[in-house]
Formats: sequence, C-alpha cells, structure tokens
Amino acid sequence: MAFNLYRENRLEVLAGRFVEKVYRSPGCMGGLLEPFTVVVQTRGMAEYLKQYIASVCKIAANIQMPFLNSFLNELFRKIYGDAFYEASYRSSQECMRKELMKLLGNSRYVQEQLPQLWKYISGTNSELKRWQLADKLADIFDQYMLYRSDDLASGKLFTSQAWQEKLFNKLFDSEHPGRNVFLEKMRREGVGSYIDKLPRQISIFGVGALPPVYLDIFVKLSEYCEVNFFYLSPCLEYWEYQLSRQERRRAA
Repeated sequence: MAFNLYRENRLEVLAGRFVEKVYRSPGCMGGLLEPFTVVVQTRGMAEYLKQYIASVCKIAANIQMPFLNSFLNELFRKIYGDAFYEASYRSSQECMRKELMKLLGNSRYVQEQLPQLWKYISGTNSELKRWQLADKLADIFDQYMLYRSDDLASGKLFTSQAWQEKLFNKLFDSEHPGRNVFLEKMRREGVGSYIDKLPRQISIFGVGALPPVYLDIFVKLSEYCEVNFFYLSPCLEYWEYQLSRQERRRAA
C-alpha cells in the first residue's frame, strides 16, 4: 500500500487533484456500494468538496466525510472494542474535570500529597478555585494525551511537575488507562489482524494541522490500505524553513 501526499496552494486545484486521483480513478474503486472515505476538519470543507465534485462530475454520491476525531474514534472502537470506549470516556475533559474536583475537594489528600496547591484552593471562594483549577488541568491533560503521548508512555513528561504527575496517576493507571495508551499502541503496532475493519482507501482533505501522533497513525495505516493526504499549502513554494520577521531579526 502507499501514503500519497498531494500539495497545492489553491483549494480548487487541490479539489481537482482529489477528483483526478481518487474520485475518478479506477484503482480507487472497490465496488459500487463501497463508499469513499474522506476525512475533513470542518463541515464547510466537506460541503465545498461535495459541491466541487458535483459541478465537475455531475454527481457526488456515496461519500463519507467524517471529522478527524470521529473517524479515528470509530476505527479504534472497531479494533479495541469496549476497552477503548471506556478509556475515551475516562479521557474526556468533562469526566476529568469531575474526577479532579473530587480529588481537589479532599482536603486531607491535598494537604499531604499536594501541599503546593493547598494555599491556592483553600480560603475564600474555594469551590470556584477548585473548579477553575480542575477545568485548566483537564484541558492540559487532554493536550498531553494528544500531543505528548510518547512522553507520557516513557514517563519523561512530569520531570518538573511532580504534583501534576500525582493527579494524572490518580486518574489513569494500568487497569484504567487513558486514550493516549491506545494512540501509542496503534502508532507502534498498527492494526494487526484487523485489516478487514479498515476502508480500502482513506483520503484526508484540507486538514491544515493535526497532532504528530495522528499523522504517525495515518502513516501506519498506509501499510494496510491506501492513504491519500491532500494538503492545502499556504504558498506555492517550499516554505518549511521560511523564517518570520522576528526570527530573522533574532538571527541577525
């Protein structure tokens, strides 16, 4: 199989490449009843692509356009079953906020294990302070699991924030893992014997940015099925090493 990257700086040209390489390509057709799977980042991008296909091909039919998270969540549920479903719920910000509120509401635990937090969350408006801290921590832990899952797996993330590590380990352990465990498992091991649960071909269209672990997962999936990545570039030229005005000033 293959991972194909298509890069254009104009959306209509990128959509034309999709029609040419995927929608009209005989090699991408698995059967009349097999849908095209096109992962998008916004509903507006999905509607644009559908309208473009309809204007060029006269019809846009049998196309599934899930969002990035929805597509991966559904794929993980098919492969890992209820274990991922429970981990995904446990890793949601709403669930983490609720559990963190309980932990921070235990004054004895906070005083013994998290003395650096006790002065902040005690005193007046303690309920509000606990809620604000739990809300912020839930957001931070969510970002950790998405963007730093490899550091979580290696134990290198909390070297300077021991109190965060204590709270994180209260939420997640080997018996109650977080979503990051399954992200790393897919990144390392792939889908194993679950190839039949994958679409024959996956396209990612117009996604401007995604976590590195997601990109690694799509590269891993390309070992089992064809993956086409249609990237909308900010400019026509190669720009990865382009420095901003501030960066050029610092370099000078």
